[in-house]
Amino acid sequence: MTKRKTPPTDRSADWQARWLAENGHSLQASNDYVDKHGLPLAEYSWFAREKATEPDE
Repeated sequence: MTKRKTPPTDRSADWQARWLAENGHSLQASNDYVDKHGLPLAEYSWFAREKATEPDE
């Protein structure tokens, strides 16, 4: 059995900035979808149901 390499966890600030520049639009599109339509399958999630029924403070 071959041992898997674990990805490094300490990414440089330059790497993070490049990653965000390349992938930020996808993250924003996902957030926009959830803002507009809610979480997919939220009706089947206890967590989502509890959060949706909590009264606003």
